[in-house]
Order: sequence, then structure tokens, then C-alpha cells
Amino acid sequence: MPRINIEKKLQLKESVKDLGIRKIFESSADLSGMFSQPGIFVDNIIQQSVIELSENGTRASVATGIVFHGFLMGRITIPLRINRPFMFVLRDKSVGVNLFYGRYTDPRV
Repeated sequence: MPRINIEKKLQLKESVKDLGIRKIFESSADLSGMFSQPGIFVDNIIQQSVIELSENGTRASVATGIVFHGFLMGRITIPLRINRPFMFVLRDKSVGVNLFYGRYTDPRV
């Protein structure tokens, strides 16, 4: 079986705007629930997907990142040990909406 590696990177800003979520992309966005510093807004949302097929099996991964404008972040290191599979939900408590669901299955990575 041939090895196949497919990667796709998407810019999601316009897709999110098409869903009616526009205010977070404006300089007047109120992100005070996330940041104490005023003037921060979302510049872009990027998602990258990778699918690898080989004789050993299939691996797929997706990562989503949000690019903020007007925010200078220092490096913060939080030690975290993950030694078993788990599921997670990223939830916006202020509106009661689950934003992302995920499943982490390989603690060796």
C-alpha cells in the first residue's frame, strides 16, 4: 500500500462571518471575558487537517487556531501530564454554547 499524506489548511474567518459571528473581528469587539487589555479582536481563525495512510494504519488530526490582533502574550508554561485517552469540550459559558468537541486517543504523542 502506498503512503499517502494529505494536509489542508483553511482560513475560516469568512465562514465564521457567514454564520453571523462578526463582532469578534471588529476593533470594537468586547473580549473582556477573555482579556483585561482593551482593543483586542480576532484577526483570523485557521484550521489545519492532516490525514496519513500507510501500511501501519490511518492517522488523522485537526488543529484550530485563533489569531488575535492587539494582544501581546508572554510565554506561559503549564505542566500537564496526559497518560490516557480522554474527551473534551470547549464551552462558552457566557452564552451556553459548546464550541469544540475533541477526543485525544494517543497519550504517547
